[in-house]
Amino acid sequence: ALIASQPARADFSGAYAPANWTTSLAGTPPGGGGSVDTSGAPASITLNGGDAGCSAGPCTLQYTITAPGSGPLTFDWNYSTTDVDGPGLDLFLVVNGAATTQLSDNAGGTTQNGSENITITAGDTVGFMINCTDCGLGPANVTISNFNGPAASAAPTSIPTLSEWGMIVLSTLLALGTILTLRRQRQ
Repeated sequence: ALIASQPARADFSGAYAPANWTTSLAGTPPGGGGSVDTSGAPASITLNGGDAGCSAGPCTLQYTITAPGSGPLTFDWNYSTTDVDGPGLDLFLVVNGAATTQLSDNAGGTTQNGSENITITAGDTVGFMINCTDCGLGPANVTISNFNGPAASAAPTSIPTLSEWGMIVLSTLLALGTILTLRRQRQ
């Protein structure tokens, strides 16, 4: 059987349209009051970290999807925080299956950016997260753009086996023979 891949999606559309993603808010208050802004889709989405305090944490905002296909996932990210303590208390992470990887640099500036290329597996949960830790003294925001993810694989296509081809040829020859015999009988 052959498995054909669909082309990757180059933005937040199709299988990666915002309606197919899930926003999860954890902690008290949920996500520290964070939100996801999809008004820039399909070109971009923005995660707005919480700034309403976090009395029971961790206070996180996750924007995830079940990966429709396997392969490379690429995106650009632009991070900024107004937290007076800097980026060390407003963490930006990527979710890939059961693993999370921090992309923002705790010792970096209040504005950061990058381009990522990760490999994802169909069926895994993938996406983005802001952990606002204290969720106070100023929020972090991250805009994701130039998003490109693998599309779902097409259903397997069956190719006839050699014996099936033989049956097809034999059936075709028998049908042609029957047609020729009937024509001769009419003449």
